[in-house]
Amino acid sequence: MSINNIINSSIISFCIIINVIILFFVLTSEVKKEKLSKTFTWVVSVNILMLVSYLFTAIFGGHPNPSYNLLLTYLSTVYQVSTQLLLLLHVKITLLSIEKKADVSKVTYYLAYIAAAAVGINLILSAISPLTKLYFYYDESNIVVFQSIFMLSNVSTFIWTVLTSFILISNRKPLSTKEFCALMSYVILPTAGLLLFIMSAGTIQFIIFSITICVVIYFAGIQSDLARQLEQKELELTQSRIAIMTSQIQPHFIHNALAAIKSMIRVDPDQAAEAIVEFSSYLRSNINSLSNTEPVSFNNELSHVETYLSIEQKRFRNKLNVTYDITERDFCLPALSIQPIVENSVRHGITSRKETGGNISISAHKINDEIVITVADDGAGFDINQIKKEQGLANVGIQNAKTRLAEMVGGTLEIQSIIGTGTTVTIRIPK
Repeated sequence: MSINNIINSSIISFCIIINVIILFFVLTSEVKKEKLSKTFTWVVSVNILMLVSYLFTAIFGGHPNPSYNLLLTYLSTVYQVSTQLLLLLHVKITLLSIEKKADVSKVTYYLAYIAAAAVGINLILSAISPLTKLYFYYDESNIVVFQSIFMLSNVSTFIWTVLTSFILISNRKPLSTKEFCALMSYVILPTAGLLLFIMSAGTIQFIIFSITICVVIYFAGIQSDLARQLEQKELELTQSRIAIMTSQIQPHFIHNALAAIKSMIRVDPDQAAEAIVEFSSYLRSNINSLSNTEPVSFNNELSHVETYLSIEQKRFRNKLNVTYDITERDFCLPALSIQPIVENSVRHGITSRKETGGNISISAHKINDEIVITVADDGAGFDINQIKKEQGLANVGIQNAKTRLAEMVGGTLEIQSIIGTGTTVTIRIPK
């Protein structure tokens, strides 16, 4: 093997390794099922196939052996067809990239069809070329000899270049800068490589490097855009789940407040009337925060809790004692995340002790780099394992609060309860 062949083989092998690594990362990524990612996988696979045919040509070229000549003929077919398939796949990726952001016009489709037709015709001619010696052939020493008609292959490539460039430039607006640059690189770099290939009388390194660089740019640009799309979809899914959970909590809160007023009507109608006015005013001023899927201020959430407890205190009179120990207010948390915890304290801490009533304490402090909120009662307590099995509204409120705290502010919710002693719920939110 000559020094020139060794150098060419080393360059091609290096490019093959780069493409294999990129293909591995694409196949193991979370966006591998996206249409654009699937087409890009085909681009890398075809490019590897083309580079392999280049590698064998570099290894066997210059050996005067008929068996080598037959092998090179088949590998040349692989090379020619792969080259044209890459251009067709680029047209597909271009259309998919535009379709993601905007509607594709009929003019764009027509130009894409013309570009694909030019490439398709050349693909057929390229496939039969090594056997018919239309574009080139290998002589007795397995050295490639180009025919004069080989320029026809370059003409179809330049037709594709012009039309694809026009499609990209005319549809620049809906594409991101990275996406546009990635797509244009596959138009500019291979065309430049082809020109250098023609000017240098068949030096293949220019084409090899240009296409490999394009694949790297594709991977950095298009895969990055696909990853952002996946993150956006996950964000939308999370917001959707939060909205559903919040909608479950709203009737839960209203049901408990109205139930408290209903009980109050039998004991003290005047206070019940006052509670109704207070509750209706509360609904009018806070209905937006009830349906809010974004974090709200602690003061806003505490106002919800105070209003609910005010109604419950009217119901239980001196049997419900509430104490507040608030030293930190400058933070946000999901709407209605403390509300269901306080309601559970009233239900299990007060109603379970009808004769003596009970106490509820609410605190919020900054400890190190965390906001620590506690809601404690001295009620009957419960078996934590048993409460996890319950499917009632109260448990729905607790579970939803726990999930929303984790997803919206990275917070945690822990429950400690001792039967006959009481329950303490601790919320921790990173400051």
